Amino acid sequence: MKNYITHNDKTIKTEVYYNVGGYNRRRGYYLSVQPIEITEHTTADGKPYKMEKFSAFTGYYSLLFEVTRQSKKHQQDAENRAAILLPQILETKF
Repeated sequence: MKNYITHNDKTIKTEVYYNVGGYNRRRGYYLSVQPIEITEHTTADGKPYKMEKFSAFTGYYSLLFEVTRQSKKHQQDAENRAAILLPQILETKF
């Protein structure tokens, strides 16, 4: 689940996602919070599109909780936990 919010005149992209784990990561649900800049452009034939611009090594991510497999219930639990943690992360990191 991706959300875009404004905090202290910055656009912040938040995302709760599942990662299968692997090298240096545990299997589970993660919260990613990253400052971005959204720019709007148009193609040569007049179709509008948006681009996200971000800087490398900015932002924050954290394991919300570890799971053995992905499920809708775990996804909802992760989103609920992220909603609780997000205000604190925004105040301390951004």
